[in-house]
Amino acid sequence: MPFIKILRLLRTLRPLRFISHNVNMKMVVIALLESLGGMINVIIVVSLIWLMFGILGISLLGNRMGYCSIPGITSPSNPSYGVNINMCHHGADYKDLGATWKIHYPNFDNIYNAMTTLYILSTLEGWPDIMFPTLDSDYSEYGPSKNNFKIMAVYFVIFILIGSFFLINLFVGVICFYFE
Repeated sequence: MPFIKILRLLRTLRPLRFISHNVNMKMVVIALLESLGGMINVIIVVSLIWLMFGILGISLLGNRMGYCSIPGITSPSNPSYGVNINMCHHGADYKDLGATWKIHYPNFDNIYNAMTTLYILSTLEGWPDIMFPTLDSDYSEYGPSKNNFKIMAVYFVIFILIGSFFLINLFVGVICFYFE
């Protein structure tokens, strides 16, 4: 009888009949299907621009987003400033507390992480949680320090203006063009 249960699942497709009976819904679906070619072009443009921002992010922030994590004392949002990787691993004060060197995630250490980070930024969900650790970032020999890399704020503002507001609205523009 599992075959009959599978056939029952096909009942979930009944609302699709509404599209064939409603002229306005049919027009919307046809416009969406016709705009797929334009959407692919927009995806290519967005991907290339994100790739440029990703490469720039890697060159600016690659291997700079580490911090010394001390259980119960520090966190990604509250790092230990001025503690470098050597102090974290070999310093008696930190070693006794169980300190480990961690990397913030999302980060810009490779192209996959950079593109993931840019996708998160383009949704505008939690972008300050990504930006503030980058402002404090420094090479692992020095460790993070408060507002050490302020130029990253400009990078984030430019990406949010271009990558989110402008490029994402291209999708809406393509759909509206085909809808008319």
